[in-house]
Amino acid sequence: MGAGNRTGKIGGFHAVFITWVNLRKKEYQCEINDKNTGQTNRFRFLILNLVKIYTLKTMFDFIQNKISIKPHGLVKSLESLFKQTQRSDLITIKNQSYRKHQRFDDLGDAIGLASGFYQSIVLCERGLTLNINKSFVSFYQNYNLVQFLSCYMGRDIQKNGISSKDQALLVEKILKFLWFIILYQEDDCQYRLKSFGCPANQHKYIINGNEPLTAVNYFNDRWQIPLRYPHLPVVELYHPNDNNRSYTLPMELVAVDEGQPNLQAITTEQHIEAIRKTLVHPDKCHIMIQRVVDERRFDHDSYLQKFGITVDVNEMLRIPGRILPSPEIKYKLSDINQHDIIEGVMSKHGVQFNSSPIEKYDAAILPTMLARMNELKMLRCEVIIDILDQVGDEMYNAVKQLAKIKIVKKLNILLDDCHQLIPLVSSLNSPTSRSDVFMFFGIGYTHIAFSSERASIAFICGSTDSTNSK
Repeated sequence: MGAGNRTGKIGGFHAVFITWVNLRKKEYQCEINDKNTGQTNRFRFLILNLVKIYTLKTMFDFIQNKISIKPHGLVKSLESLFKQTQRSDLITIKNQSYRKHQRFDDLGDAIGLASGFYQSIVLCERGLTLNINKSFVSFYQNYNLVQFLSCYMGRDIQKNGISSKDQALLVEKILKFLWFIILYQEDDCQYRLKSFGCPANQHKYIINGNEPLTAVNYFNDRWQIPLRYPHLPVVELYHPNDNNRSYTLPMELVAVDEGQPNLQAITTEQHIEAIRKTLVHPDKCHIMIQRVVDERRFDHDSYLQKFGITVDVNEMLRIPGRILPSPEIKYKLSDINQHDIIEGVMSKHGVQFNSSPIEKYDAAILPTMLARMNELKMLRCEVIIDILDQVGDEMYNAVKQLAKIKIVKKLNILLDDCHQLIPLVSSLNSPTSRSDVFMFFGIGYTHIAFSSERASIAFICGSTDSTNSK
């Protein structure tokens, strides 16, 4: 990379960049220790040709609008440099990093929610900034294989085992994509799972040409490990770099290695639970981000020091803003009763009611609601419609378990009968709001992290009437 001496901003944080690196040297040597084999290998690197040279001037020319093309390669190089130190003690996934050995929030199905941080370089009007924020991602729990599959399948395999059909499906759907470790070994070798075998009390080892020993006897005699689930099948593991060797072991002695992102789409319930656990008040978010910055210790980062980079971590970038007053919601009564609303909407979907409805109005008290629903069920009502308004999670979840159809206030809007509106002029409180006509847009996206099965979706919605309810 070319030489430079520029001043920029790193995340509200000040940074000075000096000369980067001298690549005039043609040959480099290094030693790499292979953790799997314990061998130390020596390598010699020869620089044949410089494919790309980045200069810091390009970056600052973009910031100052002198050029229109963003130097993506240079930004990626900077981001890689900032991540070098944390790669050794954190789990790094693209621009996200997560602490090893942390305890996950359980989401069920052998999936846990991990807390970490997001870090990226941003070129903006203020200069060069470092964007840091809290991030969350779902990992597979590093359970032993028995516990993992019990959680994943939603049933206790300790009692009923795994059918041959399920074994094949599990390998094809998830297990062949995961890394495993052997629990009674002290090394850090990772293995792939190839297949299931016979039960551990039937599988036999032949050691040094001696009499065959069952897996139960072998691990009890050789390793002093009494197997708890001898009726469960053994599994065959292999290392991708050594396809000629495989290891057949009882399931309980094999565990899912930690730090593996969830590869499959999470359920709606898991998504809701993840959102609930990751909602953070802005004040708390500020504290969490500052803690990440303190723990990163940019001023002691040897990689940044070698490139002459310093980061001002005294305060975040300050941007002026204002807090809008809470809007006043105005309600109006409808000439359409609840029966007309329900019948009208349901008829659109081909549902016809042959008898007059039984209408009941109760206070939003859980025992009262449950008693009413049981009463209606005793009257052989085929459809029970609950109209819930501003009830807590306990009430909603209880009714959800019993209710057949739930219809909420949105039905009013579907029938072109808006029951509430927000007076925009007073809410927006701006000098031009008295004469402007407003149209609200919402922009968002939904995606399943690390899923190759479902594509990401981006969407935009906009208001089409003066009440902003359509």
